[in-house]
Amino acid sequence: MYITKASATNFRLLKDNKSTVALNENTTIIVGRNNSGKTSFIEIFYKFFSGKDSFRFEDFSIDVMKEFENALELYKSYKECHEKCEIKEDTEKFREKFVSIIPKISLKIHIDYTVKDNISVLRPFFLDLNPDNYEVIILMEYAVKEPEKLYKDILTSGKTTLDYLSKNHRKYFEISLSSIKLDDKGKIIDQAKVSKNDIGSIFSTKYIYAQRELDDQSNSKCHNLSKLFESYFKNHSAESSDITEDLSNLLDNYNDEIGKQYKIIFKEYLDKLKIFGYPGLRDRELKLKSELSAENILRGSTKLYYQQNSQMDLPEAYNGLGFSNLIYIICQILSFYAEFQEENSKFQVLFIEEPEAHLHPQMQYSFIKNVQKFINENKWPIQIVITTHSSHIVAESDFELIRYFDISKGNHVEVKNLAEFKIENDTNRETQKFLSQYLSLTCSELFFADKIILVEGITEKLLLPLMIDKFDEHNQKNLNSQYISMFEVGGAYAYKFKELLKFINVKTLIITDFDSVFLNNSRWKACQVKTGTKTSNKTLKEWLPKKETKDELLNCSENEKIDQNIKVVYQIPEEAGFDCGRSLEEALILKNPEIFINHKSSFLSLEDNLDDYSTEQEIKESAYEIASKVTNKTDFSLDLIMIGSDKWHTPKYIQDGLTWIEQ
Repeated sequence: MYITKASATNFRLLKDNKSTVALNENTTIIVGRNNSGKTSFIEIFYKFFSGKDSFRFEDFSIDVMKEFENALELYKSYKECHEKCEIKEDTEKFREKFVSIIPKISLKIHIDYTVKDNISVLRPFFLDLNPDNYEVIILMEYAVKEPEKLYKDILTSGKTTLDYLSKNHRKYFEISLSSIKLDDKGKIIDQAKVSKNDIGSIFSTKYIYAQRELDDQSNSKCHNLSKLFESYFKNHSAESSDITEDLSNLLDNYNDEIGKQYKIIFKEYLDKLKIFGYPGLRDRELKLKSELSAENILRGSTKLYYQQNSQMDLPEAYNGLGFSNLIYIICQILSFYAEFQEENSKFQVLFIEEPEAHLHPQMQYSFIKNVQKFINENKWPIQIVITTHSSHIVAESDFELIRYFDISKGNHVEVKNLAEFKIENDTNRETQKFLSQYLSLTCSELFFADKIILVEGITEKLLLPLMIDKFDEHNQKNLNSQYISMFEVGGAYAYKFKELLKFINVKTLIITDFDSVFLNNSRWKACQVKTGTKTSNKTLKEWLPKKETKDELLNCSENEKIDQNIKVVYQIPEEAGFDCGRSLEEALILKNPEIFINHKSSFLSLEDNLDDYSTEQEIKESAYEIASKVTNKTDFSLDLIMIGSDKWHTPKYIQDGLTWIEQ
């Protein structure tokens, strides 16, 4: 038995059915850029299951606020019809229209079960006797209970609809719980009320939030790890009754001894009380007793220490937040597992928000792997939902576990299930396997980026940050402050990212090479662009601009280089009639011939290969030959960095690309 999917509606960025999150039986990883609704998915569960009146008016999606105002106008029409219309059906139609438009926050939870599960707990949720149905659907709603009263009060208040609701919505809205049946179009065709206890008998929810108060200051008053161990004793002392009884007997002996000491210590003080006529009537005596109990003595008196190298015991404050954070999460998980062992008739859902806080990369890798291992080894029926910004956690996770929250289309989230990600004509799944391996090794952070730049090689990777700085300074832009992830993929492989980039819908710039070739003795060989006939670059041929010949590429329009929010740029002439570079190295030489004359000695990567050139024109005419002598592109890039970015200019094709992605 487990939750297969959950659909949130009208809650913050989770607006409609596109916000449906399919959950794996064990672990689901939720990723996405900042403020994309990841925490909101956890919060809607917490608000419905917490038992508190915790919904705020601001929790309603921004896009539905107007509907509250529209409902007021419909209420006025309904009220007028109610007073004047003689036909009851007309009045009822007005009412239905008015009530149906009032927004409500909802959460639909789909649960699959088998005949091996404890079906007795599901009885309140059965709406038919279909033996082939192995799903129950729970609907939780935060909705208005008396719509007429609400809008009558809004009218009489003299306030605007939104202002009145923001201060008074709790008086009119309530949480309702029901089991529902849907038709093929997702419309409710049957419904029955259920209780919170009914739901609680099936599963429970637990939460570990990113804001974890951990003791990293020696004078801190909150020793939260220590409190976890106190809580563990309190919750599980019944299981260890023999040990608890031994501890209680020991404390009883101490209570007797402490009582004797109290009598001595407080004798003088109690005698003085009698001077004032106390204890008074009936000769009552005051007596102080010690009542140490196992629970009380642990409360506030248990402190966690770390023993390092069998030397001195160090308090928890002396260990870094990363270590404390990891211990905290593990202790919480173990505590939830202990609860399951007590109540093994139901499964659990654990939400963990950003477990990577304060953890170095190796800890992040290990965390997700060890959590999954613990669940599998203990056959623990728990679903763990993790929201994260950690590329390391994503790298350790299979594609099938990842849900991407796409916020690119405005004030609502579209959830992309990577388990459903398919590539056309990828019959052997070779491209899918390549992407999965590549993301694990290199660029899983693309799931968190606002924008992406794919580059050809190491020269672009090293010099592009400087080019972006120059672009910002020259154009008074702030491209550098945008969250842009850059990945080195090469022209031979960039095209393999086509479907994935479209799937996650992130604005992407591809910076690649012209890679001109000509036919020589039945073999295609690299050459200058002006002597070549076509490109060997698969990205240019098979993706964007999907052209192959030299003339097609040189005459390609800017629109032909764009596919939705993806653009490719490659070398073009700096001016009409000028030569075009084949690579970034050649393009830099053509754009900046003067530095190869004025700073010859600084180009250690070219050794003595510049000695034969004395004019800028000679450098331009031999740009291809000079670039071909760059055997170490890293050294070439470092030479340009050492010379100083203020001494050279960015090639036009990259400048055009930066202008596009900045917008």
